Amino acid sequence: MCKHGAAVGLYWLNEHGAGSPVPGINQPPDDPLKTVTTYLSMQDRSALVDLMLERAREDHRFYTWLLFRSVRQRDRTVDQKRFRQYIELTLSEGVASASCSEALEAVVQALAGLLRDRYVGGALPLTEYTIEYIQGVAKPVDEDDVTVSACLDRLEDTHLRACRAVRPNPEELAAKLLEWRLNPQWEMFRDVLAVYGEVLGDEGRNVYHARAVHQWEQEPDLGPGDPAPDRYGRRFRLAYIVEAATIHNNDLEARIAVRKKDLTQPSSFLSIAELYRDAGHDEQALAWAERGAEAFSGRLDPRLRDFLIHAYQTRGRHEDAAKLLRR
Repeated sequence: MCKHGAAVGLYWLNEHGAGSPVPGINQPPDDPLKTVTTYLSMQDRSALVDLMLERAREDHRFYTWLLFRSVRQRDRTVDQKRFRQYIELTLSEGVASASCSEALEAVVQALAGLLRDRYVGGALPLTEYTIEYIQGVAKPVDEDDVTVSACLDRLEDTHLRACRAVRPNPEELAAKLLEWRLNPQWEMFRDVLAVYGEVLGDEGRNVYHARAVHQWEQEPDLGPGDPAPDRYGRRFRLAYIVEAATIHNNDLEARIAVRKKDLTQPSSFLSIAELYRDAGHDEQALAWAERGAEAFSGRLDPRLRDFLIHAYQTRGRHEDAAKLLRR
């Protein structure tokens, strides 16, 4: 049993560096790890346990690492229930103490360690549990913090690697990825089809798009006078996903149909007018610009006005252009 305890201690040193000496050991200038190995090998089981517990009390990172290691089984399985409890404990403590990035990093390291050490079967459900937990309760976190954003990126990467190892049901995966992407509180899972395309396959990609279109169709049409939807909110993200598919398919009318569902701003009309203009449909472009000017005559957008002035001058309608210049 002494050898097992020594192995655990050396694993920690390998993962986190041997820069902090174990209390009571004077490290020689050369080959300090060999000295540590010799020392640990000489201790009995109880002494090793006491040594590690002492370190855990003094070093919260080591305590958290040891906590997640303790749920691993000899048959390469993981105690899922206890691992989830430790995820909740670690993240809830991190949020409460305003050190979410440190807590999230500890969880991500534990999850990545499962993949690295070939506990593959447990890695995917636990990674997905972490994602769900974060999106549900970690609201006080300022996601603009660079460290937190980096942790979230590593969490996504761990999830992708777990998917590649396990190959989950593509339809179920597509549904999860869409909901995570649409969560307005977190900027996660950008460019899902590009990043997860190989894992999703044609079946998963089709389900992702179809579910997005279905949800988008349930959104109400908005016109002048209606409140504008939240910037980067759920509706905004749905529109982005659906419109991206129309761009990929080079379908101008389908793209404009997406834009037509939100006409709450002068810029909404202008964006449609610009799409028609760029496609060479100048009369439709002018018609949409004029509709926008009429709908928002009380607060004409300067960019929409400039668009109309240029269109009128191009057509020789100088009097109409002059009227706009006087407004």
